[in-house]
Amino acid sequence: PTLCGFNGRRAEPDLVRIPPSAAACFEHVEPEPIDEALLTEVRAAALTVSNYELARAHRALLDADDPSSVSERLRSRIVTGLSTSNAAYAQALTQREAWCARMRTLFARYDVLIAPATPFAAPRFADASIDVNGTPLEPAKSLGRLTQPVSFAALPVVSAPCHAPDE
Repeated sequence: PTLCGFNGRRAEPDLVRIPPSAAACFEHVEPEPIDEALLTEVRAAALTVSNYELARAHRALLDADDPSSVSERLRSRIVTGLSTSNAAYAQALTQREAWCARMRTLFARYDVLIAPATPFAAPRFADASIDVNGTPLEPAKSLGRLTQPVSFAALPVVSAPCHAPDE
């Protein structure tokens, strides 16, 4: 099936149309809607777990002799992770288990799930922001937004480039 709900308003329209076209290559095709509100909760839990674990593994980077060797974004994630309570981390892990259970039910019925991997075509490395439907997005914060829920369920993600007909 194609997973629906991963797109929201922060995806280019052409990229929203590609997964159903790819899914048409398979025998049994049907959309599997996932509520955007649920995906927002899953992404928040994933970020909590990621920041918490990152901070505990790399807190020494905050004391680096050369502060410029640690990006401001990484420094901010470590500080955020260190301020995350054990209870919030435990709650995020509970949310992950519920999400994993939901994904297991899908894989009990299907062998492959198809969804867009990125909300927009790959940006140039130097691009500080990308305009998607009139909304400027930071590539570093947005590129993994569609695969984050799948990765959070400890599932592999395979990405294949798909070009619009005029590319």
